[in-house]
Amino acid sequence: GRVVAAGCRDGRVVMWEAASGKCVATRSLHGSCVHGIAFHPAREGCMASASKDRSVKVWELKTGSEQYTADLLLTLKGHTDQVLSVAWDMQGNRLASSGDDGIVIVWDGDGSKLAKLEGHGLKVPSVAWNPRDDGTLASGGWDNNVILWKEKAESAEEEPAGKRRRPGRVRE
Repeated sequence: GRVVAAGCRDGRVVMWEAASGKCVATRSLHGSCVHGIAFHPAREGCMASASKDRSVKVWELKTGSEQYTADLLLTLKGHTDQVLSVAWDMQGNRLASSGDDGIVIVWDGDGSKLAKLEGHGLKVPSVAWNPRDDGTLASGGWDNNVILWKEKAESAEEEPAGKRRRPGRVRE
């Protein structure tokens, strides 16, 4: 990409031009700490942000002559505590979010909730889609488990793939 971004404790997102390192935008996108940012894989200028304010927001970045602007496209609410991580699937059709509430939520492109995945006993600070199998989502929790969620073919519901990994052992 042409822009890199970082979330800040005060709710701002700061963006730099990758080639030059020049700051091209500083925007207050949330009311509280921004924990995670994910750029859309297919739509240049589109990104999602995860925040302590319990929301996920999807933004469209537009270039001006010197600065970028950020237009809010969607606000996704469904978490009951701060949101820690966001990840787009490889086509950019789905967005996963995870947080301190121990929940993983899968959203579609228009902001509809596709699935609410419960399986961790504690906070879930990370989610990632498998780049070789877009139907598999991994979530890592403070319960020392990584859960692989496999999409069911007959619906948008998701189910655990059956294995949870702890360091040094596999639980069924």
